[in-house]
Amino acid sequence: MIKEDVIKNLRRNNFIVEVVKDGKEAVAYVKRTVPRMSLCSSGGSMTLNETGIMDLLRSGEYDFIDRYAPGIDKDKAFHDAFFSDYYFASANAITEHGEVYEVDATGNRVSAIIYGPKHVILVVGRNKIVKNLKEAIERLNTVATPLNAKRLSSESYCKDHGKCMFPEMDEEHLMCPGKCRDPLCSTAVIMSKQRVKDRITILLVDEDLGY
Repeated sequence: MIKEDVIKNLRRNNFIVEVVKDGKEAVAYVKRTVPRMSLCSSGGSMTLNETGIMDLLRSGEYDFIDRYAPGIDKDKAFHDAFFSDYYFASANAITEHGEVYEVDATGNRVSAIIYGPKHVILVVGRNKIVKNLKEAIERLNTVATPLNAKRLSSESYCKDHGKCMFPEMDEEHLMCPGKCRDPLCSTAVIMSKQRVKDRITILLVDEDLGY
């Protein structure tokens, strides 16, 4: 069960918040919310794959900039995403205070989330809700990044050891030091009060999804 305080605090920070019970309802929400043939793009996300939203975006119902399409110029796709009507991604963590914590390797995903696309839909499983930013950082260092490093075959410390090489990382030391060979956590963004009200929708799914 997703706590009402989490929903209230996110809405207080000018996010649209919708709650669905599972991936099937998440897909149904996108179908009824995003107009047909809207220009859509996405960041890398296991959550979008697991819910079936990526399949929907590729169905032909939308003008989708598919960063994974064979032969695509990925750098161009990253830049074109800034002009999309709807940008889809997930979050690395959401705090009970209504903050969204996003971490990225190249910065293309976090930059599109915070500026550019007209609308952003973040699809987030209940497993990514944490108490505070300290827990958000700990979750990233011990869960999200190690699993993503294995999935992407990244030559990073956390892929082999299951945790960041910098155990002292906290609110004052957000980033991995230069010792890591291939960091996936090069850029971190904390989103709180949104200046553009209702631009970002957080679609909370009441099941465990993604990393």
